[in-house]
Amino acid sequence: MKRPSQAVEDHLRQLSIICFAILSGVALFAGVVWYLVNVAGFSPSTNLPAMLPLLANILALVIILKALFLPRFRPPPGPGAPEEAMLGWHKTNTIIGFALREAAAFIALMAVLLTGEQTGGFAMAALAVVSMVLAWPKAEQLETTSTTPS
Repeated sequence: MKRPSQAVEDHLRQLSIICFAILSGVALFAGVVWYLVNVAGFSPSTNLPAMLPLLANILALVIILKALFLPRFRPPPGPGAPEEAMLGWHKTNTIIGFALREAAAFIALMAVLLTGEQTGGFAMAALAVVSMVLAWPKAEQLETTSTTPS
């Protein structure tokens, strides 16, 4: 594998900082939710529908799947496109994908705060985190998208 250009290295460095900040925010919020529910004695509302945790987790899963298939909804620039166009496409897709995963985790964690049902909410937040780690920006993502026909 050839060494990526300086522009690609800078691009990946910037994206790594942004993605790490998003991932850290989800982990921090999950820790706060866990503390509030388990240690601080926060009591969730009892007036909410019993289906709310399930519906929130289904919504979170749909959002994670949307993030997974985002490149199909926003296809890369065609073959022979300038490097700046490819990097712009990659940056936009990566940030939107991470933001969608973050939203899914926050929805699941808010359902934990509202209802107290921890198992599904924390599992969905963990799925969002794993999805973020697997979607971490890499130079190979740029190589595979630049060689695929449109």
